Amino acid sequence: MQPGRLRFALRSVLLPIFLFILTACVQSVVQDVPTPQFTAIPQTEEPTPTINWFPATATPTPLQAIQPTPTSVAFDPQQYLGVILYEDDFSDSTRWETGKTASGNVVYGDGRLSLAVAGNKGSLTSLSPYTLPADFYLEMTANVSLCQYGDQYGILFWYLSSGDTYRLSLTCDGRLRLELIAGNGGAVLQDWTYARKMIPGSPAEQKIGLWAKVGEIRVFVNGAEQFTLKTGPDRTGRLGVFARAAGETAMTVSFSDLAVYQIENEP
Repeated sequence: MQPGRLRFALRSVLLPIFLFILTACVQSVVQDVPTPQFTAIPQTEEPTPTINWFPATATPTPLQAIQPTPTSVAFDPQQYLGVILYEDDFSDSTRWETGKTASGNVVYGDGRLSLAVAGNKGSLTSLSPYTLPADFYLEMTANVSLCQYGDQYGILFWYLSSGDTYRLSLTCDGRLRLELIAGNGGAVLQDWTYARKMIPGSPAEQKIGLWAKVGEIRVFVNGAEQFTLKTGPDRTGRLGVFARAAGETAMTVSFSDLAVYQIENEP
């Protein structure tokens, strides 16, 4: 065989063998190299700044509406008084009616006019010579020395007769009432109500005030106005006092320091 052909034949046989061996080595190297392991490192996310589309602004405090505090102005009759029409310290025992009856005694003593009711649901009345005009302010002190629940005492004003008079009644348990006595009936102008500042029981002292002006009556006890009501504007009549026992037990009340004023100024 010619040398050229021999070399070609050897090259044709040896080249595939060489390529096979080289490929096997490369695969062995590739398989022996370990695959690197990657540990994931957690990433801390940076907070994304939040856009405040409506930034806070200083909110002005709304002004509070000022509500006026209602004030109750007490009516003071002393501001409207004129001259004294009548004044009585009860030292003259000839002015008021006195006497002894089955119901009890009406007597003077120590600058007072005392009505001592014997009980048995009895009553006593004493009238004065004073005539009350249509407009006046009266003050009188009632001193209760003996009384029980429901016993009554008070003032008769614009008195024309026992069946025609106004009657202001107070009770020993602290109530008062105003009525017009007319014939066998009459009218309750102010029904029983508990009086402010009135001292219940006995002994006790009550300063009674009575205002009459152009048909308006105001009643006061110990300086506190109790109620106001309307009546006829032209009434006149005498002044008296009374006491009445509610049960069988005796009661005693006395009256002192009477003053009746003319009203000059308009309230």
